[in-house]
Amino acid sequence: MAQRAGSRTRTVLLSVSLVAAIAVAAHGILRDWLWQEEVYPLIGIFGSARADEDFRNGKLRLFELGSEQERDTFTGRSEGPFEIWNPQYFPTRGYPHRYVTEEMVVFYNLRMQYMHAHPEKFSTSIEGPVVDHHP
Repeated sequence: MAQRAGSRTRTVLLSVSLVAAIAVAAHGILRDWLWQEEVYPLIGIFGSARADEDFRNGKLRLFELGSEQERDTFTGRSEGPFEIWNPQYFPTRGYPHRYVTEEMVVFYNLRMQYMHAHPEKFSTSIEGPVVDHHP
């Protein structure tokens, strides 16, 4: 009978430990997901606005994530009309910084490629966007 009680106690302790570990992991995953959901729209705004400014100033470039960079750096390569650059990036800042930088690159590149494909919709001067008054 004493062995059964000890076995039950171990089973209960293991079960409680497993539930606690799952709860801690779920909390961490939820916390990571929540901050990503908060910053994602801001990254989109930043990356797109940065591409808009570069396009208006005549800069045609795309970013790709490279090694540590203290500032945006030209890679010396081109892809069609676009220069390829590495953005400022500090891997020692960890996953949040990598996530933000990777997503900024995606938004920037999509916006820059779209503007290059449809230049009639965008101004290349700082006077503001081109307004098409024709339906």
